[in-house]
Amino acid sequence: ENKMESLLINSEFKQITDSTKTEINDLRDELKVIKEQGYVFNRGEFEEGVWSVACPIFGKNNEVIAAINVAAPQHTLNEKLMEEKVIK
Repeated sequence: ENKMESLLINSEFKQITDSTKTEINDLRDELKVIKEQGYVFNRGEFEEGVWSVACPIFGKNNEVIAAINVAAPQHTLNEKLMEEKVIK
């Protein structure tokens, strides 16, 4: 928690697309949701028209050892489809 807060406070956030979150409070809120649900949706935050879902991969000591991300053009999917086909 303290490490994440330190990163938030000491980082510069650049607007990459219209969907990019750059406000610290918005990022804190998003991080809470990600922690609760265990995955994150990217709705064009890094590239317009590209959506993705990412989640951590845990090692035997329940530590994050990697992450996986699945991306697709926005016009080919929506949140419901991502939840049904990718997450479950």
